[in-house]
Amino acid sequence: SDLPDRLLHYLALLLLGKPDSGYAGSVGSCAQSRGMSFEDFLKANNETMENWEKEARKIATERVKASLALQTLAVEQKITVSDDVVNAKIAELRDVYKKSPDALANLKNPNVKMDIKNRLVIEETINYLVKVNK
Repeated sequence: SDLPDRLLHYLALLLLGKPDSGYAGSVGSCAQSRGMSFEDFLKANNETMENWEKEARKIATERVKASLALQTLAVEQKITVSDDVVNAKIAELRDVYKKSPDALANLKNPNVKMDIKNRLVIEETINYLVKVNK
């Protein structure tokens, strides 16, 4: 792959994630939601850590490539989202996570705000693709 190894390693770790990593899409969070340790989750699925890491790296590679392509298209098509839209999304998330002090604190992080904005731009870019391909 042409993608930086450190980036793929980081994203793969997020996908694998410890249950307390804060990344709800991680295997660790999935295991925790089922009342299992990560190791028990692997055993129950007849998997090894090596296989999970390999699969997570493959998924991370595809996600990065898709994200880069969408970000490039967004720049080319001048697709943006306003601060009002970003702030509305953050307000929506505050309501969703109102019982989680950690999640609420996380929403105040400027990096999280930038991530939300990037996700919204990608969402708008996908909407653009759907519209032009009808």
